Amino acid sequence: MVPGDKLSVIERPVDSIDARRFADRYSKWKAGAGNVIEGTPLSSLPKMTPSKVEEYKFFGLHTVEQLAEANDNLGQKFFGFQEDKRSAKAFIEIAKGNAPIEKMNEELKARDSKIEELQAQIEAITKMMSAKSGKSKTDEE
Repeated sequence: MVPGDKLSVIERPVDSIDARRFADRYSKWKAGAGNVIEGTPLSSLPKMTPSKVEEYKFFGLHTVEQLAEANDNLGQKFFGFQEDKRSAKAFIEIAKGNAPIEKMNEELKARDSKIEELQAQIEAITKMMSAKSGKSKTDEE
């Protein structure tokens, strides 16, 4: 089904070409995960009401990415569609702008955990060294 167009549903048996072309989705479907939808939920968009989210979901638009890429001719079916589509595109652009910041935060967290691990190792070595030096002093006496 093309998101937003309930008349474009194709129902036929899956053939080997489909299984190769959509390998990831097909394997998830075979595993019983159903049609897993990946992306940002529409409810994340500012000014998106729950009723509007449900209306879009009814027509197969579940994510911000689907809404941003939807055909303009779908605008006839939804009140305020063009504004919602512009909001979705702006939301995605802002998210892309935040990607470097998110990456940097992940790298900082990884660095911090590595530093904590190294500090713990240094403390353990220091304790071992002080314990050995304490024994050696007693051995000398």
